[in-house]
Amino acid sequence: MKYMQRSSLTPALVVCLTAIPAGFIGLLILQYGVDVPYMDQWDIAPFFERLSHGSLTLRDLFAQQNEFRQFFPYLIFLAVGRLTRWNVKYEMLVILLLACLVSLNVYRLSETTLGGSRRRKLLALFIVNLLIFSPVQHENWLFGIQVVYFMPVACLTTCLLVAYSALRARTRFLICMCLSTISTFSSANGMLCWALALPVLARAKSWDEPAGRKRLIAAWITGWALNAALYFYDYQKPAHHPSLSAALVHPVKAVIFFLSVLGAPLGFSQVYVAPVVGTALIILFSLAGLYLLRFFSDELVARRMIGWVMLGSYSVITAAMITVGRFGFGPGQSVISRYTTFTVYLIVALVHLIPIIIDDSSRRDRFMVARSLLVRLVPSMVAILAGLHLLFSAIALRQVIGWRQRLLQAKACLLFIDLFPEGCAAHSLYIDQRSLRDRAVALDRLGFLRPGLIKSSSVEDLEAAGGQPPSSYGSFEALVSTGDGMYVASGWALLPDRGEPADAVLLAYDDSQNSATVFALAEVEPVAGLLTKVFKGAARSALRTRWQRSLAPGELPPGRPLKVTAWAFDAETGKAFRLDGAHVIQRPD
Repeated sequence: MKYMQRSSLTPALVVCLTAIPAGFIGLLILQYGVDVPYMDQWDIAPFFERLSHGSLTLRDLFAQQNEFRQFFPYLIFLAVGRLTRWNVKYEMLVILLLACLVSLNVYRLSETTLGGSRRRKLLALFIVNLLIFSPVQHENWLFGIQVVYFMPVACLTTCLLVAYSALRARTRFLICMCLSTISTFSSANGMLCWALALPVLARAKSWDEPAGRKRLIAAWITGWALNAALYFYDYQKPAHHPSLSAALVHPVKAVIFFLSVLGAPLGFSQVYVAPVVGTALIILFSLAGLYLLRFFSDELVARRMIGWVMLGSYSVITAAMITVGRFGFGPGQSVISRYTTFTVYLIVALVHLIPIIIDDSSRRDRFMVARSLLVRLVPSMVAILAGLHLLFSAIALRQVIGWRQRLLQAKACLLFIDLFPEGCAAHSLYIDQRSLRDRAVALDRLGFLRPGLIKSSSVEDLEAAGGQPPSSYGSFEALVSTGDGMYVASGWALLPDRGEPADAVLLAYDDSQNSATVFALAEVEPVAGLLTKVFKGAARSALRTRWQRSLAPGELPPGRPLKVTAWAFDAETGKAFRLDGAHVIQRPD
């Protein structure tokens, strides 16, 4: 039983190995998170208005959202939203806290089951935290509503920890039933907590009343059935989702899709790499499962392995659910960032299962050859894991920059939605443009948009006080007639104080009182690489971010010379900064 005894690692080392990866993600959120609701978050916006009127009901919170019933995440969103005036970056920090809880649970489980040297535990802890806090999951770190993706695994790992604890059997079952209910009404795969926690609870060595085991298991199954009945009450398949039978029609492609989903945490965005990684992972996990079945009667082996097998099964079964539900969207769907949060725990499980099997096989003569081979392979597997993790984390970080730029551009358009309802890319925040405007107005009225919607087209109301010379923000280089009354405006624009491209460029003309009026928005081309905050000399020239806008005949007032200026717009402050240069055009009557 020496492996079941906890041998505490140096607290400072544990904190360091956990804090470094978690701290990096915290900095990622603070630096690249954007305070604007995105896609499904706009469906939560009416809740705040109803809450302010006292008309929010349990039925609203229980309503189906795609294939999810997000009752418990909704409670989190409403609580955090009321405290922060719905600053969605705080939801991102809630996600980080949930990931920290998962990390802590995994560490405590490893202390209970892993055994071996202190060096091995430290290595396992560091690898696990690199995976749990991987930048590959960037879409979930930077999208607050993805709390729903972290809730099930937080509940499951807590259940596993409770199942291994010395609490009374009834207490263990009651706590895990509550956690499984929270998991069920958080995410589409949340019901797996009922299926995966039960074997670990049932395998527990200590029972206060051995005769009561059947009653507790019966109560568990009853609770599971009630949860399922409530979850599927009035359930409707989302109309925009592909047919669930598509995977059956193309079984070979579906298997490749499934393997890609499993391999995505170490084959990020690469539809040819991910299936290979997924195949290796599922083979290793299958062999570990067979080993557990072969020696399930051995109390020590079963108790050390079963929790990790259930955690790995969470990823495998979720990958199968994703395959059935998303296969019709095409192979690229299998390697998107969002799903890696579900499937990374297969690797986390294997990081612990492989050392446990190596330990146990050392006392079984018939497995000495296999054990020797596995020991030789471990360093190579760790090296491959580290290499893939670093490579695809670097790719993910580049995508994070593009994610932020797209959201800030869309936020800039959103702020002008009253003045230019068809102006630019606000539709990328939410598909239904009319609903987007109505909900944005409601949030603005509650003070839940920062900055608020732009209500005046006068540049005087937007111009930032002070600031740097116009040449520091960019240049309005050309305004060229293309015939038929059309013009093309172009230039480049930066926000040097932020070290990023402008979120939009405002075009304005001087009216008869020499007051500038905004009449059009131009989008700024995204930048592929990291920007520096020092824009001097060749560096500034190399980092110019282009913008261009075609102007239709009806967008400018006719009949007199017009002085046109351009302004870099900052969506985080709602302020505009004059660009260098101006152009005069004559529009005929």
